[in-house]
Amino acid sequence: QAICASVKKATDAGVLFFTIDRAPIGCEIAMTVQSDNYLAGKQAAEAMVKLLTEKNGEAKGTVLELQGDLGQNVAQLRGGGFNDVMKEYPNITVISKPTEWKAEKFSQATLDVVAAEPVEGIYMHSDCVGTVVVNAALEQLGKKSKRGEAGHIFLTGVDGCPDALQSIRDGYSDHASSQPIPDFGVVLADYMETVFNGGQIKEGTVKKEGAPWSPATIVKSDTGFMLNLATTPANSSNADNAALWGNQVKP
Repeated sequence: QAICASVKKATDAGVLFFTIDRAPIGCEIAMTVQSDNYLAGKQAAEAMVKLLTEKNGEAKGTVLELQGDLGQNVAQLRGGGFNDVMKEYPNITVISKPTEWKAEKFSQATLDVVAAEPVEGIYMHSDCVGTVVVNAALEQLGKKSKRGEAGHIFLTGVDGCPDALQSIRDGYSDHASSQPIPDFGVVLADYMETVFNGGQIKEGTVKKEGAPWSPATIVKSDTGFMLNLATTPANSSNADNAALWGNQVKP
C-alpha cells in the first residue's frame, strides 16, 4: 500500500512501474514477478499428506500452520494452496496461527500448540523465518527428533532458505517449496525489454526449457500483470541440488 503514492506519480509521468516478490495493494502497475505462492503451499500440503499417510497408514493427524502476514497476498496464497489440499482430507486437523512473519511468534505459537496438542506436522509459510526458531522450540519441548526417529514432527515450508535446506540435510525438516529467486530479476528484465520495444505482456502459460520455474503463468489482476513462477519441491533426495537458490547463498 505504501508504494501506491509513488506508483501514481510515476504513472502520471509516463514511467512504467515493475516489482518482484510482492504485488502492491490498492494500485495497478505494469508487472509483478513472483513465485507461484499458491502452488508452493499446495506442494507443501501434498508433501505433508504423503508423510502423514506413510506414518499412520492413512491421511490423518494434527498439523500446525504457522501463517505469515495475512494482510499480504503472499501469505493468503501460501495458506490457500495448503488448506485447499487439506480440505480433501477430513481426518487431518489444521491449527492455524498468524505470525506476521515474526520469528518470535513462530516460536511462541510452536511452544503453545505443540505443548497442548498431539501435533505430528508443522507447515511454515516461511522457512526463512521459521526453521531455526521452530527447531529450537521443539528442542525446548523435548520434541525435536530426526526423520525415522520416534516422535519426529514433520516440517514443511515455503522459501527453500539455506537454513531449511540444511535442516533437511540434517534430518529435522522434510520439505521446502523452493522459490526461483535468482530468476526474478532476470525474467522481469526480459519483460521490461519487451515493453520498451513496443511489445505487449499477455496472459497465459510461459515455458522455458531448462528453467526451474517452468511452466509459469501470467494473469491479469487488479494490481496489473502477475507472472507466477513455479516453485521446486526440495526434500532429502535433492536438498544438495546446486540449482536451488538456498544452495547459492554464501554463509
